[in-house]
Amino acid sequence: MLLPRLNLETHEVAVRGRPVRYHAGGDGPPIILIHGLSASSTWWAHNVEELTREHRVYLFDLPGFGSMRRHNRFVLAESAVWLASVMAELGMPRADLLGHSMGGVVVLGLAAAHPELIRRLVLVAPAVGLKNSALVQLMALAAEARYSRPALFPVMVRDALRAGPFTIVRAGRELLMAEKPVVDSIHAPTLLVWGDRDAVVPVSVGRTLRSEMPISRLLLLHGAGHVPFLDRPDEFNKSVLEFLRGCEVGT
Repeated sequence: MLLPRLNLETHEVAVRGRPVRYHAGGDGPPIILIHGLSASSTWWAHNVEELTREHRVYLFDLPGFGSMRRHNRFVLAESAVWLASVMAELGMPRADLLGHSMGGVVVLGLAAAHPELIRRLVLVAPAVGLKNSALVQLMALAAEARYSRPALFPVMVRDALRAGPFTIVRAGRELLMAEKPVVDSIHAPTLLVWGDRDAVVPVSVGRTLRSEMPISRLLLLHGAGHVPFLDRPDEFNKSVLEFLRGCEVGT
């Protein structure tokens, strides 16, 4: 059984002369969702319906992935600039940002470079400060599969095939070699979300970020792995909406 289809509008905007397709829906303050490595916007299928009840939700595929697989090559160091350009083309002066894993690194880069664009941040197991080899990371992903929903497997395979091995390996290498963002300068209220069984980015990374980021809280979802928004969607959606309203979530 595949994940449910995204019940959103499809739009297109030109960024640096190249088309960028995105999905959007709902009314309210804007929130942008950014996926992780070897993924796509379809991974948010269990979250968008709840989020669109209170927000205008925007889903983007990063260059090289999903619907953007034939549009430019993914370069981690340029991804925050790309996202800022997308927001400018949409006439979006400020938004909430939600990023998962590699997407969390992209969002952190944007928050550090352009704090004026950020209202609140939700970082789901951002893959920062990882220095493991590619083999170790692949082993971690294999271990992670024990906690993932069966519905995610065909989506993972499809998105990996769409991106292709060269894009995934190159992006993964850039992620592992990247310097940790300077997070103590980020003053946007931030919710760090982790599954307590995450085998890819350990919870210890979340605790370190919690201590380094001036206005942050850490939420652990019990029994969830590296994709807690699919493993525990109801709890995740409720907590994120409460945080975006200004409530205290996590510790």
